[in-house]
Amino acid sequence: TCFEIEKPMVSQTVERLFAVPLVEESQSWGLSLPFGFWGWPMTNFNRDTPEISGSFRDPAESLTDNNNNVSELDFGISELSAGVDLDYGEHGLQRCHKPFPMRHLPGEIRLIVSALCGLSDSPIELCVQSALSRISLAIGGGYDGQHFVHERPMPLCLAQISIAESGERKSTADSLLHAPLQAHIESLNAMRNGDEQLWPLVTDLTAEGLINQLPKNPAISLSSADAGSFMSGYAMDKDRRAFTASVLCDLWSGQQISQLRAGGNRKANNPRVDMSLMAQEVFAQGFLGSQLLDSQGLLGRFLTYLPKSQQGNRSAVRAVQNRQLLNEYAELIKGSGNRLTTLYDEGLELFDAKQDRCLVPLSNEGVRLLAEYHDELESMRCRGGVLRNNAWANRAPEHATRLATIFAVYKNKRIVDVEEVNAGIGLASHFLHTYLLMEKYFSMEASNLDATGLWKYLALRYELDAEIDGTKVLKNRGAKAEEFLRQAETLVEWGAVEITDRTKSGTVRSLKLAAHPD
Repeated sequence: TCFEIEKPMVSQTVERLFAVPLVEESQSWGLSLPFGFWGWPMTNFNRDTPEISGSFRDPAESLTDNNNNVSELDFGISELSAGVDLDYGEHGLQRCHKPFPMRHLPGEIRLIVSALCGLSDSPIELCVQSALSRISLAIGGGYDGQHFVHERPMPLCLAQISIAESGERKSTADSLLHAPLQAHIESLNAMRNGDEQLWPLVTDLTAEGLINQLPKNPAISLSSADAGSFMSGYAMDKDRRAFTASVLCDLWSGQQISQLRAGGNRKANNPRVDMSLMAQEVFAQGFLGSQLLDSQGLLGRFLTYLPKSQQGNRSAVRAVQNRQLLNEYAELIKGSGNRLTTLYDEGLELFDAKQDRCLVPLSNEGVRLLAEYHDELESMRCRGGVLRNNAWANRAPEHATRLATIFAVYKNKRIVDVEEVNAGIGLASHFLHTYLLMEKYFSMEASNLDATGLWKYLALRYELDAEIDGTKVLKNRGAKAEEFLRQAETLVEWGAVEITDRTKSGTVRSLKLAAHPD
């Protein structure tokens, strides 16, 4: 077992975790701790019967296909050929929500996520992000993956970002695994010289400060449950954003950083950097909706989570009634913390001895699956394809490889087999779908903003029902014809204008104001 707690405790936790009591909805309360909201069958508890009882089942179905038939697995991307659509029953970025596929996580990590959810009552995605971030940091300092084509070593550290409003308990979910790792780092620093102090966990940084610390640490994690301070801070202001993004892109890829400066030269050789950012939508929109960060490729390096809010579905009464289960979750987190510190120490030992990280190769079948996954995505990147010029799709096979290798190492395996590769591909496809939904959302938001600008321009200059010369408006606003047409058609959808004449090619010749858009 990966956990340093008694096996009966783990078995008891598993049995309790997958208990599904059969009670009438009218006699029950929905349990938000931690079942139900994962997309699994809803777990309910009789309000008069606090004990957990019922039949047992593991809702995380095995992803592994016994025949390893790639066409049957389909990589989870066939639906993308028809494009993606937003959930118009929701507001804001919640329109992009897609239930997280828990079945792709290994059982050992699912248990950690279960414990985090149970103890924090946070959305499942925040708990997944927190678990993978700490595991990524612990493993990334001592292990490397293998590129499925070139067979060169590749970093295993992840970049993750989630968007959740205040009240979703981001800090609570993030702190549970942070605490044991941070305590371990402090105990190590007590035995190290001043110039050998470790700084692997930081909540904010500058590119220069990060480069200075990398030669002193096997891996560093930018981990913040309130990432608005980073997104709106010094490193990401308008004058430094491009530079910071460029450095972070290189570090994610494990590229050597060399800087010549009058105040002193900086160099980071073969660095490893994990990033885990949790932020409110008001900050995340400026980050995830940035054309600069997207064109630089930084956004394509992030696994993005858009959790469903749990506010209004949590029960303190249920937590009180199930203290024993919460105690077991706490023990499980303690055992997980021990596992993480062991992995971190393995990397630190290699780092202090100036030895290379351990290379974890892919099996031949794993290489085949990743190569076919790459080619399937590539076929959708042709001219007119749904993934044309998509930064995330370009890196999806590498994301899958990193996740698969992390899963293998955490399971004490020294080769990445089909089971882990299938899981990595499944998660990569999920994150790709989320990225496409988010991309469409931000495109629509930008289009709506432009259409609002056109409305304001027209409303200040023309009366309702007055005929407006479209050619003149186009010339005065300095817009392109296709942009003007798109903005005008958006206003038509809002009922704000009426296009009264068009050319054969569809160009707007004349229009008139109909009403003020809602």
